[in-house]
Amino acid sequence: MYKFTNQIDFAEWRSQVENKALLFVEKFETLIDESAEQTLLNIGKWLLNTYPEMIDLENDTETWDLLVCFVGETFRKSLNGVWVCEDEDERSIYYGKPVVVFGANVVLEEIKYFYNITHIFTMMIDRQQSDRIKVHYLEFIEDMTNDGAL
Repeated sequence: MYKFTNQIDFAEWRSQVENKALLFVEKFETLIDESAEQTLLNIGKWLLNTYPEMIDLENDTETWDLLVCFVGETFRKSLNGVWVCEDEDERSIYYGKPVVVFGANVVLEEIKYFYNITHIFTMMIDRQQSDRIKVHYLEFIEDMTNDGAL
């Protein structure tokens, strides 16, 4: 869905991320729990029940965008990350996609911790693993804590 080819378009999208994450909460309030882990698990279960195939989610562009913003913001805020977008190397698998990185200020491929939000939805739906987002979240917390990055 995303294909940002310049930083201006990405910055415009990025300026709306927090509002879109809040809109996700309003629209899908039954998925939201006090615990980020439980919320991510609820989202995973809901996704698999609502979108049996990845194409179904991709075709629902509004929900797709709100979902990317909410999950991305959950990771960004919890792990002190920033949103970035690779717009120079068209061969990069991250080209044109919003990615949350942790420990920024370096080249995207050299960052130890990053999260391609759009890829995780594809993996989760293709493999029918409703806990995939939650598992990634907890793995990031554990790895970063062990490395002293959190």
